Amino acid sequence: MPEIVDSCSLASPASVCQTKHLHLRCSVDFTRQALTGTAALTIQSQEDNLRSLVRWDERPVPASSPAISLSPLTLLQPLPSPTSPSAPACLGIQILVRLNYTLLICLFVLYRNQEVVIEISFETSPKSSALQWLTPEQTSGKRHPYLFSQCQAIHCRAILPCQDTPSVKLTYTAEVSVPKELVALMSAIRDGEALDPGDSSRKIYRFNQKVPIPCYLIALVVGALESRQIGPRTLVWSEKEQVEKSAYEFSETESMLKIAEDLGGPYVWGQYDLLVLPPSFPYGGMENPCLTFVTPTLLVDILNQVDWNTWLYSPGLPPVKPKDLAAFDKSRDQAIHTYQEHRASMHPVTAMLAPLPLGHIKRMQEVYNFNAINNSEIRFRWLRLCIQSKWEEAIPLALKMVTEQGRMKFTRPLFKDLAAFDKSRDQAIHTYQEHRASMHPVTAMLVGKDLKVD
Repeated sequence: MPEIVDSCSLASPASVCQTKHLHLRCSVDFTRQALTGTAALTIQSQEDNLRSLVRWDERPVPASSPAISLSPLTLLQPLPSPTSPSAPACLGIQILVRLNYTLLICLFVLYRNQEVVIEISFETSPKSSALQWLTPEQTSGKRHPYLFSQCQAIHCRAILPCQDTPSVKLTYTAEVSVPKELVALMSAIRDGEALDPGDSSRKIYRFNQKVPIPCYLIALVVGALESRQIGPRTLVWSEKEQVEKSAYEFSETESMLKIAEDLGGPYVWGQYDLLVLPPSFPYGGMENPCLTFVTPTLLVDILNQVDWNTWLYSPGLPPVKPKDLAAFDKSRDQAIHTYQEHRASMHPVTAMLAPLPLGHIKRMQEVYNFNAINNSEIRFRWLRLCIQSKWEEAIPLALKMVTEQGRMKFTRPLFKDLAAFDKSRDQAIHTYQEHRASMHPVTAMLVGKDLKVD
């Protein structure tokens, strides 16, 4: 059977060679917005007489400033081959840097299943698409900077050269040096911390991930973080200002884990921690091993909720847009019929199809006071309905929502609606240009494309 080629990766396919382990040593520099360090990769040959050892993915950025700068590599002694213990001595390698990848040419041959460790020095760019650097002013505490990574889907290559494809899975260990007042976490088991022997103002955090994972699940966060124990295998982490609220919101995590294990088998990662990220995190969540990233938009304001018991447990359809029902096997006509049959019992915002007459929108605000609701899901739907119905009074509220959080599920559709409304298009573009430097790189890029702004 021919091998399926990953069209999103230029790295050597898994049938040629595979990265089995990564040992990462890096220092987090907030002043320069860079990670600097070394990556020691254990590569296993899948062929006999292999000379083109590995072609790694890399992610360049515009203006000839690379997302990763590489120094000459150090090739450590090849490990003995099971089939040829008397493998030739290490003679070195040749490195060829191309636009999107790095090619290593061996000056010796490797045999099938033989492993070699390659150590490469690297430094990331402030423009790395995998990293977001927050100033103290962008955090809840306003005192310390913050860093988080997002490698899904193919952004790990913007941190270090790698086989950035799900077909290659590796274990990893890491040593991360950060300012001693901050905490580092990774998608791995925490393995201790100590003062950095090279700098007494810094700490080194160690991590160990023993379960092989694809590169996109490597994750790093550094900030003024605190934790609360919410279960026998779970801590919830966030800045101090959100930690109690986060612990309350996720207090039933262990019972959910047990149900998931009953359905899908044992949880193999050991620790299941949750990290509530700053508002600019572009996704609802990220299933990193040992450390799930979640958006703060999941934290609801208890004093400002709608009647959840009525919404969740009263008769009627769940709160989804009717077009979503078309994804099931039922025909569109059946979905529309069901929607019309149960429309009266649905939540008002969910039941409405935009646009509506402006008088209807104003009356809904009078009756339900939706402008005062902080629940992100309801607020998002309400503001889209308002903008699509061309209610100018909602423009400032929509602009506020697209800038105070960065979840793309909310940010991109609202920006599109604002740009489509002639009364708010210029404001939407101005707001984007004013705030894009503080947005996550992926969010900023995609919103720019949505708005057709260079």
